[in-house]
Amino acid sequence: MKRVIFTREHPLQMEWVDKLQQVGYQVEHVPLIKCQINAIPTRVYDELQEDDWVFFTSQVAANFFFEKAQGAFDNRAFHIATIGPQTSETVQAWGYSVTFESDKFYAKDLVSDWCKVYTTPKRIFIPQSSLAAKHLEISLNNLGHDVLAWVMYETIYHPEGQKKIAQYIDDVPTIWAFASGSAWDSFYDVQKELPASHEIAVIGTTTRGCVERNGHQASYMPLEPQIEDMVQVIFEHGQNS
Repeated sequence: MKRVIFTREHPLQMEWVDKLQQVGYQVEHVPLIKCQINAIPTRVYDELQEDDWVFFTSQVAANFFFEKAQGAFDNRAFHIATIGPQTSETVQAWGYSVTFESDKFYAKDLVSDWCKVYTTPKRIFIPQSSLAAKHLEISLNNLGHDVLAWVMYETIYHPEGQKKIAQYIDDVPTIWAFASGSAWDSFYDVQKELPASHEIAVIGTTTRGCVERNGHQASYMPLEPQIEDMVQVIFEHGQNS
């Protein structure tokens, strides 16, 4: 038996679970983080009425934003920038169009790509996680844009998931899959070491850096930081093992 454990908040889509099971994996879900939405205060709504752009760097940010702000922009035009096709699809599912989509998957690339097209100062709103890095906000401000980065949701440890970790610390060949640095931090908060038969998969370089800072190594990482690409890397390993 071999096992893969996904630690993001939501379970994998069943088509991906089925794919991994085809190559012999037992697929488990142990959520190690959860997101809690924040209300948008009046002063932020007022700011939004003046903004030219809203930047979404994740599906979670887009979903939470439109859940709270739905209808707030029905009578005015504004533009939306996104990172990656999945975030764009989420925006479109809420009935809004995407003006600019970066085909890369990091905030620094979004800034670089967007600024090549839009060169005059803009008013920009960025709904984001409580754990989001400041790079996007700082870079845009340094380029002369007026930016409000608002904590749209809190990313916190998932205590129920953390309690489940111990039951999987055994000799079964296992891949722990982390789609964010915060999920790894939650894991490491309660489990400092891994059995020799356990390996780590990460979604991208930021998460890999979190793992390495704690003295561990990631065995698997996709070329692009997307969950389906991480699943594919694990699938290919399963085919060859």
